Amino acid sequence: SKITRIYGKEALSKLNENPYRLIEEVDGFGFKTADKIGKSLGISDTDNRRLYALLVSLVSDLCMRDGNSYVRLETLETAFFKELGSLTCDFEAIFDEAILKHQIYREDNRVFPIAQYDAEICIARFLAEFPYQFIDPYDPKLLLSYLEDIQEHLGITYDETQIQAIEVFFERPFMIMTGGPGTGKTTVVNAMIKLFKLMYPSSSIICAAPTGRAAKRLAEVTGINATTIHSLLQWDLETNTFGKNDEEPILADLLIVDEFSMVDNWLFYNLLLASKRIKKICFIGDKDQLPSVGPGCVLRDLMQSNEFSLIELKHIYRQESDSDVINLAHAINTGNVNVEEYHHDVKFFACMPE
Repeated sequence: SKITRIYGKEALSKLNENPYRLIEEVDGFGFKTADKIGKSLGISDTDNRRLYALLVSLVSDLCMRDGNSYVRLETLETAFFKELGSLTCDFEAIFDEAILKHQIYREDNRVFPIAQYDAEICIARFLAEFPYQFIDPYDPKLLLSYLEDIQEHLGITYDETQIQAIEVFFERPFMIMTGGPGTGKTTVVNAMIKLFKLMYPSSSIICAAPTGRAAKRLAEVTGINATTIHSLLQWDLETNTFGKNDEEPILADLLIVDEFSMVDNWLFYNLLLASKRIKKICFIGDKDQLPSVGPGCVLRDLMQSNEFSLIELKHIYRQESDSDVINLAHAINTGNVNVEEYHHDVKFFACMPE
């Protein structure tokens, strides 16, 4: 088991000493599981080991529940005493202990799980210092010449914003391209990759996405083998660790990640940790899609920071046999929805008010 693998012959004595250590030291163990062991060992509800573990666990659980990287101090305190019921304790003393043991971090009235805080600091540092290696400058005239050839070969014409996205992609080491359904994101990505291979014939390209389905779609469109981010980072399910990291980095010149709105803080941190050998990064996603399940709205935060090259595609090209879905999605975003206009392939269901 995970416990014996980590503690070896000392597993039993370690658990007898403090079963709540499992929460911090063994991946996959939460407070409820540790508390069951604690109760079986006769540990009281007011034992400091239990109260400390409850507080640290609540910080992470509340962040996961709300999708945030921190929880408000007053929210944490309320949730803590709600769990205690009629029991009383010195909240401040336990809170200070968690800070001293480097399990949580406080910034004003914001309380971070230390892993989330450290991840955000590392993300900010990486993006501020990137790139660590530079790619050779490109020839703008040659790029436009290649682009004309691609348009002629594919029988399409890129609009002004799409061409701007391609130019920014070559000008900057890091860029974000966003747009709603049907705005041509994958078409532009296809051009970016074709042009990159023409401009840098000996370069290496890696394409990834959060899900297998998105990776398969990206591979079909670009002709480049694409993988999930977890596979790219060589995720180990048993230990919840990644084989690719700062010591074993991803070896590529260009990294493209599609459906980036689904990426949370923790995955983003681990992706960047393994990307110091990469020379150019492009993230693609729809800012109006549902955010990641885990804490952090990475795509939204990057866009709202105004610190990075950003291109937003707005013109709708894909209609898919007059599908109402795409048009309805854009109508919702603009706040201009008339449900009577959408009847071809959209069904509306009445919901009871809360």
